[in-house]
Amino acid sequence: MSTLIKNGVSGSIRRADLAGGSRTVLVQSGLGLPSGLALDTVRCTIYWTDTSFQVVESATYDGEERTAEFTSEVKRPKRLVLFEDELYWLPEHSGFVTKCKLFAKVKRCRSIHINVYDGDYLTVMQQSRQRAGTNPCEHHHCSHMCAINPQGAKCLCADGQIVGENIRCKNEGAKASEP
Repeated sequence: MSTLIKNGVSGSIRRADLAGGSRTVLVQSGLGLPSGLALDTVRCTIYWTDTSFQVVESATYDGEERTAEFTSEVKRPKRLVLFEDELYWLPEHSGFVTKCKLFAKVKRCRSIHINVYDGDYLTVMQQSRQRAGTNPCEHHHCSHMCAINPQGAKCLCADGQIVGENIRCKNEGAKASEP
C-alpha cells in the first residue's frame, strides 16, 4: 500500500508507504505549487491542482503520461476530490466548489455555491473505494499511531519520541519505563 505526499515547498509530488518509507519522486519538473491530490485507484491515476499555474493535471502512478486535464476553468484551486468520473475542487475564497466531468467528449465544469468562503477541506466518502480485508494494525496496540507499510504494520510516535518497550512511545534518550 502506498500514499502520495505533496510538497508545496519544492514543487514535487512523491509516493511513500504510510510509514514514510520507500519514498519516490513521481513528478518534479514544471510544477508550481501543488495544492491538492486525488487518486483514481481503478485507473491508477494521480490528479493534482497547481495554484501557481492554475491547472488540474494527471499522471499515472509511476509519474508517466502527464496530462493537463483542465486549464481555463481553474481559478485559484485548492483541495481536490475524485468521485466516480468527476473531479471537485475548492477555488480559494470563492464560496463555490468546482465540479468537472473527466471522461466526457467535451470536458465541462460547473460551479456549485456552498456558502463557505474559506474552506480548507473537501471530502467525499464512498463505500466502494474502501479496501476490503483485514487491517494489519488491528492487533498492534500502538500507544500513538499504527501505519501500514509493505511489511505489515508499524507503530509510530510523535516527533522527538521513539517506540519503546511494549510498543509504547517514549522520549528519545529516556530510560525504559515499567508497563
